[in-house]
Amino acid sequence: MLDPLAALPLADTVLQFVGFSSKIISNGHQIYRSADGALSENIELETVATDLAELNTRLRQSLRPAGMMGCFNKTEQALEDLCNSCRDVSEELLTRLNGLRVQGKRRKWKSLRKALESVWAKADIDKTARRLEVFENELELHILVSLR
Repeated sequence: MLDPLAALPLADTVLQFVGFSSKIISNGHQIYRSADGALSENIELETVATDLAELNTRLRQSLRPAGMMGCFNKTEQALEDLCNSCRDVSEELLTRLNGLRVQGKRRKWKSLRKALESVWAKADIDKTARRLEVFENELELHILVSLR
């Protein structure tokens, strides 16, 4: 018979495994039932990243109108550098999110596999989304200051 104190770590491990397994099954079911083959939170994040990338492209185009060549001042150069960094991070996030989408015909095993990948990648995706948010805030600040 196990000592009650020795059984606590085992019980904790079993509970963690059950929680992890239920999260994967729940996410797999959501992916399987989804019209897009992806988790709703990933679709929402993808929509935001795409919108930010499009706004970023328009901002970059407004910095350098067609046919205009020339040097930027410090503020304009900083804004263009921020736009480039924002573009790179949004592309990184969109590529990562697209990799977590079920391609082709959705099958239960494919959906479960993508759910498992989503759980494993969640920390990285959240980190990339936070980086993108930092660039977004910095772009807002630069734009507000340049309007003064």
